[in-house]
Amino acid sequence: MSKQVKEASIPLAFIGFWSSNNNTRYEFRADGRYYSYSNALSYELTDNGTRLIHHHNIPYVRTSGDPTQIYGTWLMDDGSQEEWYMREDNSYVIHTPEDPIDYIGGFSFDETTITTHELRAFISSINANTIRFSNIFADTYDVTYTLTEPELTLHFPQGDVVYTRENI
Repeated sequence: MSKQVKEASIPLAFIGFWSSNNNTRYEFRADGRYYSYSNALSYELTDNGTRLIHHHNIPYVRTSGDPTQIYGTWLMDDGSQEEWYMREDNSYVIHTPEDPIDYIGGFSFDETTITTHELRAFISSINANTIRFSNIFADTYDVTYTLTEPELTLHFPQGDVVYTRENI
């Protein structure tokens, strides 16, 4: 029995890692998911693993999970009720009661730093030079593009975004 591979929903040349003109790293995946990556951010577990302090000195209080691990549920200790669900498969969900969107992504970490990648949009091909960019936070745009390796330019109504392919 042969394993079927799902056909890419985006132009094959998009697939991979890119950097934008604001020095942010992005990933276009074959299934159309578009992720934004953070730089490594410092963090510290304090108070016997019951508090998490990250790079902006914003404290989170553990509401579930093993105090020797970063995994578990964390509540922002500023009255906002923002919760981070950090799962053992290194995925996360961020929930804020006043925001109708739950933010999802993944993370990797060591003893002092954490790096995240967050789902930002779904991309699909419309025709030979147009994609549909469905931003999970806002509107959906039909966007034309130009691709001249190593640069990809998406022509949004608000202005162009230029990406440079990363060599990995």
